[in-house]
Amino acid sequence: MELISHLEAESPLPSERSLAEKYRVSRVTLRKALSELADEGLIYTIHGAGSFVSQPRVTKRLKLLSFSDEIRDRGLTPTTKIISAQLLIPNELNNDATLEFIDEPTYKITRLRLGDSEPLSHETTLIAESTAPGLLELDLTNSIYSILQRNYNVKFDYAEEQISPVVVNSSMAHLLNMKKGQPAFEIKRTAFNQRGLQIERSTSIRRGDRWAFKYAVKV
Repeated sequence: MELISHLEAESPLPSERSLAEKYRVSRVTLRKALSELADEGLIYTIHGAGSFVSQPRVTKRLKLLSFSDEIRDRGLTPTTKIISAQLLIPNELNNDATLEFIDEPTYKITRLRLGDSEPLSHETTLIAESTAPGLLELDLTNSIYSILQRNYNVKFDYAEEQISPVVVNSSMAHLLNMKKGQPAFEIKRTAFNQRGLQIERSTSIRRGDRWAFKYAVKV
């Protein structure tokens, strides 16, 4: 790990033989160490080519944070590209099954979220117009959580999340700079205020090679 910390992402590691000699361990012990580093997502191995330093992953802990805060905690600079932003009217949805839970005018905001200019997450957010009148007139490249708190005095208290493994299709792969069929995480979140009222629904597709989740489990 100390050696990796001094190497840039995608840099090759020295050969197994040289590493075994450097650390004075057997090849069996070395391979076990490399396997553990790969399990942690710190390196990856290409058969016949050797081991390489992985791109750093964003570690998401079980805490309600905006994407921008998560990225800043990782030492990256967050930016956002707006893909679309519109107001949906229930009687104009043409029975779209994916939006069947909308029973009042609702904003649908789709954005590409980046860290250090690299696409990491594709997000679609739904917020009722009554929660934030005039929301589309504001700069949605900023954190929506911050906008809601600052402009509408909306304070988030907790959220429910469902995390599922998925593979990206060609259009999502293009947006996230991935290859079609590569693994990703789908995160469905419903966020509530202190009175237990639903404030936001969102669905995020986050790159599997750049994201990790950390949980604390207590008996």
